[in-house]
Amino acid sequence: IPGLIIAKTLHPPNPNLGSAEYWRTDPSISGGGLFYDLSPHQLDIFYWIFGEPQEVKAFSVNQRNRYAAPDLTVVDALFPNRVCLHGIWTFNVSAAAEEETCEIIGDKGKISFCFFKKSDIEIKTPDGSQRLVFDYPENIQQPMIDEVVKFFRGEGPNPCSLEDALVTMRVIDKSVG
Repeated sequence: IPGLIIAKTLHPPNPNLGSAEYWRTDPSISGGGLFYDLSPHQLDIFYWIFGEPQEVKAFSVNQRNRYAAPDLTVVDALFPNRVCLHGIWTFNVSAAAEEETCEIIGDKGKISFCFFKKSDIEIKTPDGSQRLVFDYPENIQQPMIDEVVKFFRGEGPNPCSLEDALVTMRVIDKSVG
């Protein structure tokens, strides 16, 4: 059983942040900024693998005041089986500090990977390390888009129920307040 998830999404500010063409940082259009845009993909996977969070403590702040949405969010969550998440999303670090990683650490080792950029999956155990290499599709979202289209055409099941989406949205809403 894994005991700890450490997720880091550390990005430098985009030069277009706060401009009219960069809608993701305008909460009146985007819903809540870059955290709202990116974190649901990560939080959905954590929920899918580990179950619904039993407890969530979180906060968001706007450290740089470059736009209206928060630019730093920290989430600590407790999942079933005492699996703990420590996640940080920031969009205001130096380019030298940019990092996007997820580590799932347990009593048998560690799995490391990235959510948003092409990377290998690294598995470390007391017996050694293994690297899994994957081919990435041109559009990483295409399989999900295809399933959603099938659902709306009545050709397949709903790939993401409203109930599942609400679990993630409750975590996000608690984070931003």
